[in-house]
Amino acid sequence: MPGLRAFLMRHVPSDDGSQADVLFVESNGAEHQIRCLCRTNGLTELGDHVTGGVSLKYLREQYGDQVLAALGEQVALRQYRA
Repeated sequence: MPGLRAFLMRHVPSDDGSQADVLFVESNGAEHQIRCLCRTNGLTELGDHVTGGVSLKYLREQYGDQVLAALGEQVALRQYRA
């Protein structure tokens, strides 16, 4: 998605799949920390424990769930694809 990039902040231990804190950065420099859990059943869940859901709601409105999940998944699973 033009204007939105995602970077790994840290991997977070989880028994449910690969989980990571992901930093989403907009083209204007605004940063949003989102937790991404890629479950072993193939589903990707996003969470926002930093702002209580405000950042995640904003990003969903601006870019859509599919874009966020795809970017978050790429970052969270990157260690397994290397």
